[in-house]
Amino acid sequence: MSHLCLRVDLDEPYLVDVGFGDSFLQPLPLSPDRPIDDGNTTYRLIRDGEYFVLHEDGEALRPLYQFTLKPRQMEDFEEQSIRLQTEGTSNFTTNPFATRSLEGGPDRVTLLSDRLKFRRAGLWSEEPIAFDDWNATAHKWFGFEL
Repeated sequence: MSHLCLRVDLDEPYLVDVGFGDSFLQPLPLSPDRPIDDGNTTYRLIRDGEYFVLHEDGEALRPLYQFTLKPRQMEDFEEQSIRLQTEGTSNFTTNPFATRSLEGGPDRVTLLSDRLKFRRAGLWSEEPIAFDDWNATAHKWFGFEL
């Protein structure tokens, strides 16, 4: 219960990822057991009982996450949300970070506590960020400051 994805019904049902993760950026048809290409990566949904498992489809299937179609309320996420915000050992409380896709993906920029990472054309590079420059870097790449 720490990641939110939505079922959106249009011409057919779609899976929409509203998290910050490094997965699909376009809605995926909610169609199990067939390759689904989002323009950057090919995915496959596999049904496992009441669950669906989203896999990155390649030489070998790589599971990304599982979900059900059980309707949820925002209150269902409250306990996990509080834990992620307050647990002393969680990355969410000990290491500030931000990440987003660049130009529709799959390229990405990620700001960590001490460095800025870029993925371009599948290759990662990084540059150190001084403590005093963190807010300016966050503002430049993500539009916020702490």
